[in-house]
Amino acid sequence: MRGIREIVFAVTLLLSWAGLPHSATIAVPHPRVEKLAGIRVGSFTMGELERRLGPGKVETGGHPQGARLWRSKQTGWFIYADGFDFGKDGTYIVNQVTFSVDIDGDWKKGVPSVDFNRKQFEFLKSVNLGTSKSQVLRALKKASLRIRSATTDSVSVDKKDWHVTFRFKNRRLNRIDVWC
Repeated sequence: MRGIREIVFAVTLLLSWAGLPHSATIAVPHPRVEKLAGIRVGSFTMGELERRLGPGKVETGGHPQGARLWRSKQTGWFIYADGFDFGKDGTYIVNQVTFSVDIDGDWKKGVPSVDFNRKQFEFLKSVNLGTSKSQVLRALKKASLRIRSATTDSVSVDKKDWHVTFRFKNRRLNRIDVWC
C-alpha cells in the first residue's frame, strides 16, 4: 500500500510540473473493511460519513482538521474517525474509526450528539463496548481471525490490509480501533 501512495505522489508532482491543473483527481486504491456500524473504513470519505452522521467536531488527526468526533445520544459512547488520502468528493478517505466508552479531557468539549444506538456499535455481530475479554476472544476465534498480539489490556487482529485493536479496562471492552 505504501508503494502505491508514493507512486500517486510522484504522478501528482509530474502533473504539476507539466502545468496540468492541481485539482486533477487520481483514484487511490484502499482496502475495504467489512462494515463497522455501517462505516466502510478505507472507502468512505469524511464527507460521506458527515452526511450520514451529521457534522462532527473537527480535530487534528493524520492531517490538520482531518479527524472528526461524535457522541452517541443513546449510549454516551464516542465515535472518532480520521482520514488521510483524498477521496472523489475532495474530503479525506476514512482510514481509522475508533469506538470508545470515554475519551481524554478537552476532546469532550463541543462534541455533537448523534443518533447511534448500541446495536450500531457492534463488531462481528456479537462484540460491543462492555463485552468481556473472553467473549471477544471467542468471537474472534469463531470468525477465524488471527490474533497478532494479546496482552492483559488489548488484543490485536490483522486481516489482509486492515487491523483491529480491542482495548480492555477491568476485563471489559472499552475501545475498538479499526484502521487500514
